[in-house]
Amino acid sequence: MRKLIVLFFLILGSVLISAAQSTWIDSLQTKYDQHYGVDMLLYNGAKYVEEVRAINSHPFWQSQDELKGTVWSKGKSYPKQRLKYHLQKQSFILFYKDYNGQPHQISLNSNLLDSVRIDQTLWIKNSYPQIEQQFIQSIFQGELKCYVSSKKFLNFKSEGQNIGHYYTEEIKHNYLIRKGKLYPFNRKKTFLKIFPKSERKTIRKFMAANKLSKIKTLDNHELKTLIAYCERID
Repeated sequence: MRKLIVLFFLILGSVLISAAQSTWIDSLQTKYDQHYGVDMLLYNGAKYVEEVRAINSHPFWQSQDELKGTVWSKGKSYPKQRLKYHLQKQSFILFYKDYNGQPHQISLNSNLLDSVRIDQTLWIKNSYPQIEQQFIQSIFQGELKCYVSSKKFLNFKSEGQNIGHYYTEEIKHNYLIRKGKLYPFNRKKTFLKIFPKSERKTIRKFMAANKLSKIKTLDNHELKTLIAYCERID
């Protein structure tokens, strides 16, 4: 009987020690993550390496320099991250330093991303099969919804002075969701056709008065202004 009691307390002690060690390890891991910022939900991706040296061009959105942004992954936010968006590969590149101060750059796992905000631009996962790109810019969310997709292509120049690979300029496509239907538009004519004839004249006047007629040249703020007006009268 005494042996059974001793054995019981030995097992109980072992369990308590194990639990304490587990709690200590979890606490240590939390402090480590807080100090170094190494959260595997964020730092989950493949090492990024430039595959080609492009001539007088780059594959990134806006700039080839790093941009500050916020990453959302599985409902958790990671502000003030150093990012680039590779338009040709449709992939976000994260730049960071490990606890030894060594620099790294990885292509984030797109399957784990909810959205990414860089400056005033919010990139979300594309859920529309008609749109090819993996991520799209969310411009307006209301009864009307507006999105912009962006892409660059990698081409090869075989003649002239600068022979080699180069990336095209950014190619953008606009999309409007009205009454559950998706409409692509890149010109004033195709945009106006989305709306009933009774509204087109009013929209056309607003576009002319606010210099919004050249759809292809509109930035995100101008596009949002146009869609917001259309929602008010639609």
